[in-house]
Amino acid sequence: MVSMMLRRTLCLLGAACVAFAAARPAQAQRAFVTVHGIAWDSLHSAPLEGAFITINGTDRAATSDARGYFRFDSLAPGTYVFAMDHPALDSIGFAGTSRRVVVTDGRDTVRTTVPSFTAFWHLACGNHKVPADSGIAYGMVRIAAGGQPARGAQLTASWNDVGFEKGKGVTQKRWQFSAGADTSGTYALCGVPANTALHIVATHGTGAAALTGSADIAPSASRVTRRDLAVAPQAARGVVAGVVTDAGGNPHKDARVRSDGVAEVRTDGEGKFVLKDVPAGTRQIDVIAIGMMEQTETVDVGVADTARVVIALRKMSALGAVRVEASAVRQQLVQDIDDRKKLGIGHYMDSTVVAKYATLTTALSDIPGAKQGCGAICLTTPVTSIRSGNTGLCTPVVWIDNEFSSAADLKYLLPTDIGTIELYRTGPETPMRYQPVNRASKGDPCGTLVVWTKRFLP
Repeated sequence: MVSMMLRRTLCLLGAACVAFAAARPAQAQRAFVTVHGIAWDSLHSAPLEGAFITINGTDRAATSDARGYFRFDSLAPGTYVFAMDHPALDSIGFAGTSRRVVVTDGRDTVRTTVPSFTAFWHLACGNHKVPADSGIAYGMVRIAAGGQPARGAQLTASWNDVGFEKGKGVTQKRWQFSAGADTSGTYALCGVPANTALHIVATHGTGAAALTGSADIAPSASRVTRRDLAVAPQAARGVVAGVVTDAGGNPHKDARVRSDGVAEVRTDGEGKFVLKDVPAGTRQIDVIAIGMMEQTETVDVGVADTARVVIALRKMSALGAVRVEASAVRQQLVQDIDDRKKLGIGHYMDSTVVAKYATLTTALSDIPGAKQGCGAICLTTPVTSIRSGNTGLCTPVVWIDNEFSSAADLKYLLPTDIGTIELYRTGPETPMRYQPVNRASKGDPCGTLVVWTKRFLP
């Protein structure tokens, strides 16, 4: 079982045994020695600066320098347990690591380490070949009401893969990968891409009685990420209350706070906000403010309970000018966009217009006849052309960087990512290139939204 293997192997690595190991210094010899050590990050093959090293059962402590070195003076020979704490361990879900060492004459170097990726892989994924560039996402799934393990919960990770194909240029595909939790609620998603944003959904049970929870994992240089999730009934609701501040701790007014499935709110003069009727379970809270980097916080929302959070914003860094040599193909794309714009068919928004908005969906909702909803953006349309219901709204077909996509993918784009937007309200005015070849499989569009990002256009 994954959890049993995790506990057993991490204990062998010294990551989960700190509480069970006690120092047993042998005082038979009176001579004291100096013990030298190095704190090392095996995940990134680099020394750990600022690691806090202690000796269990004593009040001795040291901090590693920029090269990872630390030392303890006047230590009697004997058997000790050296424990290490560092933010690098927190990022992968470890409270600390430890190592039992027999100190003799002080000539040997004590090594306190973050476990290697190979150790993690064999622990969580078995003895399959260790990949060169994939990662692992792991954690625990618990039931929000009571905290019991969600035995057998199903986990699904999804992500966007941006690549380049000859003759097609930049391509974008949506991938997903699933795995199950064991009887203790422990899961491991082996082989997910490293340094890529992941969206993880946990489901426990089926049908109307299913419990759900979800969270995003931001791109990270680490190939191992821990994300615990709480699941709750789909109809269960809770409240998220919090404060948004700047980097100096001052309240930030008028920041936009949102979460899937609830109405967006703004912070008041004291930086406070309240999100009501938030689906219970693990949920993501996004905060957006002009001139600040978008900030995301993951919270566990209890059933009929209030989760509290403090979110600090950081100023957006200005990037220097970048010179891009465009290919003939991309130059032709720009020419085609300009030609369509001159025809006066459709609605266009360039980067200078879109960048003035806090979010892409807000920018799109300012287009005549459009509004937020339908996953990201809705268009008003005559009742005779509505595919379902009589709300007067429908979802447009979406293309992103010349690839057929979906409205849900728009949430991954920021206004500053956008180069140009084209919107065509009806099928006849939509360029042939962006009309679905198989309308039966892709739906009869009420309109077509073509989005070009700056990374794609020259």
